Amino acid sequence: KEYKQALGEMSKMAEDRYKQQQKLEEMALERLKETKVAALELERQALDDSEKLGVISMNKRLSRLKEIKELEYQIELQAAKDIAAIYDLDEVAYQQHLDKAARLKEKHATETAKIDGQMAIESMKTTQKQTADTAKVQADAAAESKKNLDSWLDPIGNAFQKLMDGVIQGTQTWRDAIRKALLAIGSDYLAAGVKWLTEHIKMEILKTQATTAGVAARSA
Repeated sequence: KEYKQALGEMSKMAEDRYKQQQKLEEMALERLKETKVAALELERQALDDSEKLGVISMNKRLSRLKEIKELEYQIELQAAKDIAAIYDLDEVAYQQHLDKAARLKEKHATETAKIDGQMAIESMKTTQKQTADTAKVQADAAAESKKNLDSWLDPIGNAFQKLMDGVIQGTQTWRDAIRKALLAIGSDYLAAGVKWLTEHIKMEILKTQATTAGVAARSA
């Protein structure tokens, strides 16, 4: 009787020791998983800061976040499988950890879909902005072209307007009107050319003065 009692106590001690060992192994695996996940969390935070500072775009941040999420899922899934293997002789505990792995898969699919949606929205915003910027550049170029064209055609229009006014009012003949119109056109274009040449010379002088001042400053 005492022998049986001693065997029972020894069996109970062995069972308790085995469960303690299982728990210690589970804690070690959980700790390893947390360390790996923490490293990914640091990278995730660095990505957020880089995007806010303008170092990277939102699309690049989301793309890397998706990769990080996949790595995090693989780490957690492997940890769940390893912990389940510890309890392979305990059907209930083993199934519980397998269920945890299945829930991880469902959670990962949901979070990945969410990131994909954000990436699609950002891609659409980028495309719209590029289209708007292109349209603005084209509009500015068209306006500038019209301005340049007007500056070249205005002298002709002004001269012939005076020509028509003079002929209609009877103050001059067609021959005199055309001669004066051509002289007016030439005068306007000459004035425009002189103005451009003056501005060009002025800019060249300023450049030379800036260069001379720079050389003098360096020499000093």
